[in-house]
Amino acid sequence: MSRASPELNTLTTGVAGLLTGALGAGDRDPLKLAAAVLLTIPVAVMFYVFQKRIISGWLEGAVRSSPTWVSVRGAG
Repeated sequence: MSRASPELNTLTTGVAGLLTGALGAGDRDPLKLAAAVLLTIPVAVMFYVFQKRIISGWLEGAVRSSPTWVSVRGAG
């Protein structure tokens, strides 16, 4: 769908265009690094905003209660 209209391309598609040479010849490494930072910033901000919920979800899923028929200290 994004191929039909260039305005609908995502940022990831734009970075892929940098890798294929959409900007012409030359050293594009600084531009690629800048694009990678721009892709990382929204993810980092979202993690920072929802960090407490993410961590609590991880911890809630990691806590496993033992069934009542299993001894906590083992068979002994």
